Amino acid sequence: MAKKWIFTLCFLIFCSPLTFAQKTIDVEELKRMFYQKISVLDSSPKKIKFLPLQRFKLPKDSLHAYLTKIKQDYLSDATVYNQWQKATVFYEMGLIFYLLDIPDSSLLYLNRTIILLDKKQTPMAYIGAVIAAGYLCMEVGYRTRSNDYYLEALTVPEIRSDTQRYCRALTIVAENYLTLFEYNRSMEYCKKGYAAYMENKDFDGASYNLVLMYRNAFETEKDTSYLEYLHMANKLAEMSGKPGRIGNNLVNTGIAYYKEGMYETALDYLLRGWAKDKELSVYGDLYGSMWIAKTYAALDSIPQAYNYAQYTINGARELNAVSWIYRAYDALAACYEKMNRFDSATICLQEAIRLEKLSGKTPTPGYYRRLSDISAKTADYEASVRYLDTSYSLFTQIISETNEEELVKMRTQFDYDLQRERISELQLKQTLLNERNRRTRIMFITVSVILLLSVVFLYLLLNKNRKLRQSYVAIVRKNLELDHIVQMNRGIRERTAPKPGTIDNRNEERILQALMNLFEKQKIYKDPEISLSRLADMVETNTSYLSSIINARYGMNVKRLIHTYRIREARELFASGNYTNYSMEGIATELGYKSRSLFHQVFKEITGVTPAAYAANIQEAKKASPTILEQES
Repeated sequence: MAKKWIFTLCFLIFCSPLTFAQKTIDVEELKRMFYQKISVLDSSPKKIKFLPLQRFKLPKDSLHAYLTKIKQDYLSDATVYNQWQKATVFYEMGLIFYLLDIPDSSLLYLNRTIILLDKKQTPMAYIGAVIAAGYLCMEVGYRTRSNDYYLEALTVPEIRSDTQRYCRALTIVAENYLTLFEYNRSMEYCKKGYAAYMENKDFDGASYNLVLMYRNAFETEKDTSYLEYLHMANKLAEMSGKPGRIGNNLVNTGIAYYKEGMYETALDYLLRGWAKDKELSVYGDLYGSMWIAKTYAALDSIPQAYNYAQYTINGARELNAVSWIYRAYDALAACYEKMNRFDSATICLQEAIRLEKLSGKTPTPGYYRRLSDISAKTADYEASVRYLDTSYSLFTQIISETNEEELVKMRTQFDYDLQRERISELQLKQTLLNERNRRTRIMFITVSVILLLSVVFLYLLLNKNRKLRQSYVAIVRKNLELDHIVQMNRGIRERTAPKPGTIDNRNEERILQALMNLFEKQKIYKDPEISLSRLADMVETNTSYLSSIINARYGMNVKRLIHTYRIREARELFASGNYTNYSMEGIATELGYKSRSLFHQVFKEITGVTPAAYAANIQEAKKASPTILEQES
């Protein structure tokens, strides 16, 4: 809404054809005209007539001297002045205060003038004074009071006889209502002004009223049919033949398309209108270049946008036009926003606010609103809320000074609340995002530590398994080498050589041969029921003698001897690779063990590794033992 307000203000300042033309005049001429009117009114009261408010360029010291003289003359002759002469004196003082830029005093004396006049006896003088007061109020921004005066002037029937003044009054009322956001009332007076201008074939004024209709329709209509008002206004401007009106209309058509987001079309109108305006008015030149800069920025043509913004700033500085310098900084801020250079955009808007204050004006609420948006984009939510509060405060101040409508206040409050809610939502999202990022970082660190520990643990485990496997291979290799030695010395090694030729020696040799036959050929050790007593019966001796022979020859008892043969058989089976069709339990049963656990226990006791570990490492152990490989080959 703040943007609409400032746009409307700029629009009315630079597009209105209703400002009075400046004339060249001096203080002495003003004096001559004034005292001539005072003299005439002494005898002909109905000839009272007022000079419209105009911005004559006169020295202020001369104006003060002239004002002092009028006051002195009035004090000395007040008793002999009639009411029309007094009204003329008050109006002249109001005009001088107007030229001295003292609007409150000027309005005071204009009101005194109106009180002294009778709209029935001197209607045209009454209309002139009322319109002067209305124009003054409009110029200083008191739009509601301005309309009160103009509407009063329109109640006087004689105003219609002055066609130009009548049409201007209708149009200014429409302008005031537009600035006060009372669009329906504004549209009503636009239509009246348009009809009056067309009746007098004043295409310039009619064109301007069509532009005002567009501004009202833009605020009230949902579609884009309001653009037709501008196209009709452009045709009438061409018919008027006035380059200023043609240029103004084209520029404003471009602005309309800009607001619709049709930037290419907007740029075409702006460039054509600017080409005409800049030849006629330096301010029209600045107005067009500023909007061209904004449009290029919207089209992401940043170099062109930047150049036009700088052109506007430089031109405004040459004219020492502070009001245009801060508007140019506004356009430059739009360029920086497009480049995501939010710090630079903030600096430009802050400079615009500073310069606007320097020019004696209340800062535009829209600047603070944009600063709020930029701060929200940079996640500086505290600043965003602060700027938004300032924007809201300034805009409500503007409403209180220009309009009492409750609807406008409600719309402003709604817009403010909506923006506050948006900032709060962004702030909450940022908080949640920060918390989510924090949790993500913690999770990432935790997972990383777990993975690192897992890698270390896996490395240690693999290293341990590697060393364990190496030890298994070494043990199996030793077992293979022992088997190889036993294989090469199949004969039973005697520990103590018996005396040759004795009966005991011969008997012992017989028993050993029998044992060798049982173990080596018949593989009696595979019998689960084999025992010392059965072996003694099979070799035809007693258990004591057999046990002593086995201990003497093998260095172990019978039970250990049986286990040794069984485990040797198992190792040979693993070395051959023919065990794959057997389970460990099947191999244990095949070797004569009644349980797998006993086989596992005995195997590990003799070899140093479990059966499964021996089987898993046998091939690698064979590769590491060249002697075994040579034997197999």
